[in-house]
Amino acid sequence: MPTQWEADDNIRRNQLRPSLHLNVAACGLRATDVHGEIRYLDTISHASRVLEVEPTNVKALFRRGQAHLLRPNHINGLALALEDLRRAAELEPADAGVRSMLARARAQQKALDQKDASMFGRMLG
Repeated sequence: MPTQWEADDNIRRNQLRPSLHLNVAACGLRATDVHGEIRYLDTISHASRVLEVEPTNVKALFRRGQAHLLRPNHINGLALALEDLRRAAELEPADAGVRSMLARARAQQKALDQKDASMFGRMLG
């Protein structure tokens, strides 16, 4: 492993980083930790690193949105998922995977809204 990188090597390495982070993010949706939990935080972290340098990267938005949506018991997960998935759908409206995951997130939001309305109705009624 070289300790000094040539300028061309630095450029090539930096061009490869988003792809590498996207691959690790994809793995995080399938890999489990020692407790058998899916590694959603790895996906969120690596997708976020891509979005720091490429804010319109649809794959990164999709993978991060998917991780937020599938991550259990996270208080803001659904809102964060909807934000990322809506942005991905704006950028790639024909992407079937994005549309499907966005529909799933919207269905979860609708169910949550109905549950909240019912609870508040009982409290006030």
